[in-house]
Amino acid sequence: MQQKTLIVTMLAALFLSRAASAEFTEAVDGQFSGNIDFNGTITDTNPIWAWEIPEQSITDAQGWDALVLNGQVNGDKTSFTFPEKSSMPLIRGFMKTPSVSGGAGITPVITIGGGDNSVVLSGDVAQDVTVVATGKNSSNVAVPDGSMSLKAQAFLGGAHDATYFGSTKAQEVLAANQENFATNYPSLTAANQSYAQSEEAFRNQSFSKLSGAYIAEIKDYLLTFPSASLPSTWSAIVPVTVTLK
Repeated sequence: MQQKTLIVTMLAALFLSRAASAEFTEAVDGQFSGNIDFNGTITDTNPIWAWEIPEQSITDAQGWDALVLNGQVNGDKTSFTFPEKSSMPLIRGFMKTPSVSGGAGITPVITIGGGDNSVVLSGDVAQDVTVVATGKNSSNVAVPDGSMSLKAQAFLGGAHDATYFGSTKAQEVLAANQENFATNYPSLTAANQSYAQSEEAFRNQSFSKLSGAYIAEIKDYLLTFPSASLPSTWSAIVPVTVTLK
């Protein structure tokens, strides 16, 4: 019995010795260098947003005529207002499917205009936006550029869990466009919150089944050209860009 025990003990010691030799590298001079490599994957499961510039707004932006008689002269410039033109949606969008939660990369950021005059819409008040207006005289020759100014306001909101959040205008866009909305949210508590509160909801990872929508409206249009070179025809482009944060 003692002989068998001794043999088992010697085999165990030999096994441990070999295992240790496999895991450790001898360093005769005490020096050693090595590394450990980390790797993994990052998967984007964020929902897809769908966006549109409404066809009706595109139609309503055509044929804005003004009379020189109605111009407002200020120094060497003349401006024209369009009081008969009401506000219109510039852009609107919604999440096609709910996000599993709030978090990063699902909150829209809307920029209107370009270059130094670009404006990021960021709150519950209308913001001033100015773009270049171009024109041609009666001989179809380009005149010095003017400007078109307007006010733009953003509305952000949606639904999560069993409650609405944010702007009711955004909620209406979501409810009208997201497929299976009534199934996803059979019973929702009403809410009407600020833009800042909406952004907080989008970031909140404790909220589940979150869907969002966005609408930006424009109004209060002002067209200005140098008085000495008023055009016969004019045009102005209002660019809009969407990113997510």
